[in-house]
Amino acid sequence: MLFFLLRYRQLIINVLKKSIRNKKYFKKYLVYKINLFIFAVYFKPYKLYHHGTTTRR
Repeated sequence: MLFFLLRYRQLIINVLKKSIRNKKYFKKYLVYKINLFIFAVYFKPYKLYHHGTTTRR
């Protein structure tokens, strides 16, 4: 779990910086990104294990 947090830390920081500018969309955007992150971690772990270093972009 730490691996994922470290890997996505910069992404989360960027999201927070963007969201502060648009407080109107703060919650929606943050929830969307967190859900996407959780989905990637919990529902598609086999892709990360099998492909190892491949980044999902």
